[in-house]
Amino acid sequence: MMRTMAERLQLAVDASLAVAALLYSEDEPYKEIANQVFTDFHEGRIHLIAPEHIRVEVGHALLRAVRRQRISLQEGADRLDLFYSWQLETVRHTGLLLGGWRLAQRYGCSFYDAGYLALAVMADCRFIHADGKLRNNLGVNFTTSYGLNHILGDAPRSQLF
Repeated sequence: MMRTMAERLQLAVDASLAVAALLYSEDEPYKEIANQVFTDFHEGRIHLIAPEHIRVEVGHALLRAVRRQRISLQEGADRLDLFYSWQLETVRHTGLLLGGWRLAQRYGCSFYDAGYLALAVMADCRFIHADGKLRNNLGVNFTTSYGLNHILGDAPRSQLF
């Protein structure tokens, strides 16, 4: 029985987790949790959202894997096509840009990464990723749960947007 959208856990997902699921690499440390998250998504147990730029970031990461000869050009194209077939809900909103700007300054992360954080704040949901550098940048201001999931900590929304 499929849950309704209101009953499903909603998560803001980062490109790093999608790429971990797409590369099928044995040396990928987050492969298992990435596969579980996307299995849960495809089977309707969770709902994933992402800022619109996830499409570009995933394409960039797959192209980088091709150029580093981790996967073939055809495998890269096939996996990009697979990613687009997942039909993740993407969000395009000016608040993501402005909030992301402030969050990037606050946490010392990239503007792209901060867009995912801003979406989690705007949607009042958890953020999940597989990015070790981002995890280190976020530090103690984020709480860990659901594997690699991070929940925005004590910052009031009014200070972020």
